[in-house]
Amino acid sequence: MDVQGYIIRITPYSEADGIVTLLTSDGNISFYGRSIFKIASKNAVAIQPYHFVEVSLIESKTGKNRYTLKRAELLSGLEPIIKDITAMSALFTLGEIFNKLIIEKEDARAVYPYFDKGVQAIKSGFDPLTSILIFFAATLRIIGYGIEISSCVNCGSKKDIIGVSALEGGLICKNCRALEYTIYDSLSINIIRYIFMVPAEKYTHTSFKKEVLLPILSGLRAYTYDIIGTRFKTIDDFLKIL
Repeated sequence: MDVQGYIIRITPYSEADGIVTLLTSDGNISFYGRSIFKIASKNAVAIQPYHFVEVSLIESKTGKNRYTLKRAELLSGLEPIIKDITAMSALFTLGEIFNKLIIEKEDARAVYPYFDKGVQAIKSGFDPLTSILIFFAATLRIIGYGIEISSCVNCGSKKDIIGVSALEGGLICKNCRALEYTIYDSLSINIIRYIFMVPAEKYTHTSFKKEVLLPILSGLRAYTYDIIGTRFKTIDDFLKIL
């Protein structure tokens, strides 16, 4: 079986072997990679984080691992950004968001177009912070934790929106102030709406200024922790070098 996709996770199985997770347009698939950690391995160059590869897999009739790697071909690597620490950090942030939030294969299939466009955007020089926010918002929406962006989550009003309530799960107007909410100006509210609704094919349509995006990223990070209890180390690392 030949499959194309992104190397999304590599888990050591032994000193030389590993379990590799590949994100494809049909969802994620894991396989056993023999000797992939050996420098002399014919597959070592291709089997690296976030490489886009084509793999040939053998289906096992018995044993713990259903698929075993036979051959891996590198289709697209990270050469354009390998020396760009900001871009590389953004790419690893996309990976951690996927690995910590995506569990179901159906969700992996749905998020694939965003991951694909996000990786391409970062490699082509598109704003990495905008890339992270679009992918972050799309992932939350796909797994069922997107926020209500069309109107006030309490009264349905589309006017006088002043912030976002993690507890209520959406936008809040000035007449329905929640006990806990984050205040945003009108530009930030529009950006929040944009990142939660933009389709994957328009991933690079618009980028935004860093000073506007940073509070939104901070808010999404806090929202995810409050609702799901998940933290992202790579976001902290990214912000330190931004």
